[in-house]
Amino acid sequence: MNMGNFSWREQGKKLQLCYNLEEREIVDARGVGMTAEQETEGLLPYLFTAAAGERAFVYQVGKRPSLTGFLSSVVSKTEFLTLCQNMADSLIRLGQRGIDIQKLVYHISSIFLDKKDMRPVWIYLPLREYDAPETSFAELLREMAFQAKPGSREDSFYTRELLNFLTANPMADLSGIKRFLEALLQRAVFDSQFRTQGSKKEKRRKRSRKEKNAGMAGNGPSAAFGFDGVPGYAGQVPGPMAFGMGAMGNGPSYGAFQTPDRRQEQASREAVFGKRSGSTGDTGTGFELLRQQKEEQPAVRYAETVVLGEESEGTAVLGAEEARLIRVRTGETIPVDRPEFCLGSGMAGTDYVVSGNKAVSRSHAAVCCRSGQYYAEDKNSTNHTFINGKQLSPGTPEPLADGDILTLANEDFRFELLS
Repeated sequence: MNMGNFSWREQGKKLQLCYNLEEREIVDARGVGMTAEQETEGLLPYLFTAAAGERAFVYQVGKRPSLTGFLSSVVSKTEFLTLCQNMADSLIRLGQRGIDIQKLVYHISSIFLDKKDMRPVWIYLPLREYDAPETSFAELLREMAFQAKPGSREDSFYTRELLNFLTANPMADLSGIKRFLEALLQRAVFDSQFRTQGSKKEKRRKRSRKEKNAGMAGNGPSAAFGFDGVPGYAGQVPGPMAFGMGAMGNGPSYGAFQTPDRRQEQASREAVFGKRSGSTGDTGTGFELLRQQKEEQPAVRYAETVVLGEESEGTAVLGAEEARLIRVRTGETIPVDRPEFCLGSGMAGTDYVVSGNKAVSRSHAAVCCRSGQYYAEDKNSTNHTFINGKQLSPGTPEPLADGDILTLANEDFRFELLS
């Protein structure tokens, strides 16, 4: 295939992309019969023409933007990783339908996007194998990572992570790349949500501090002591210092309150603080009565409560969450709150039911905690258990580290330590 054989033309209001076949290129009749003039999800609709001695594939592009145009603008980490994951999903689905994905055009200028759901639309070039273009999804991802314009330093971190994975795993297949992209996308989404929540909390703290400062500086009854509804105190309180110490130093000073009726003022004061006793210097206030009642109550001692894992005596809090699993496909958080946490598709004997996946056995695997170390153990499952792509031997525990990908058949879970 020669990329120079592609040319653009307008047919009315429709934009078409044509590939003019060279004389030596042979058409794959079976591929044309499966896809030409048909609506196939993930492929540009096209037709094959052979008129006046010229042979061409004519593709209906319409208003779809190209991958080159998308990458030329600022792209966030979640947008970029979502697109990469959708591309891997699209290739897998096309392969399952019998489409030879080796005959797709893996060039960023010839891949188009359905912008409403960030899914790729490929050009299918049904030529014989020896004339088909050399393809490499890994090379395409590497080119996309170099072409992308991250919006921040955090966004560029994820493109570097992808490049590091492709460099360290040059022989990774499509399914392995897909699993890595899913785990990386889940991590990016979690980081974004964590930062958003932190920003909202900080805004609430600032607003709370602002309101508190405004209340301390206020001059009304609500800002100072909140006596709006007390009879005889409907007027304004001069300020927070209105309740200073009295002349004798043993009671509140009420001289700052000015009311026309001294008796009404006295009645209001007694309603709030209680009556004074007859002895000099004894306030006899409601606060004093509360203090006396508190002194009369017997002291109650409570046993100290500690969290499991701390070397201290007392009652331990059971069920403290120290590890969890993130189901990559759904984003569900699963607390690992038992010494042996069993996973499978069956209801009996499992702590978490892996629903919606028939490849997972009824009692598939377990995550165990022994002496502070977590392990994964395969329970003689049909489709096996993996840690970061490495298959486990049935009945043999293998150590789990923070961030490891635990795979049950084809269902991925990310293991995370919380302490």
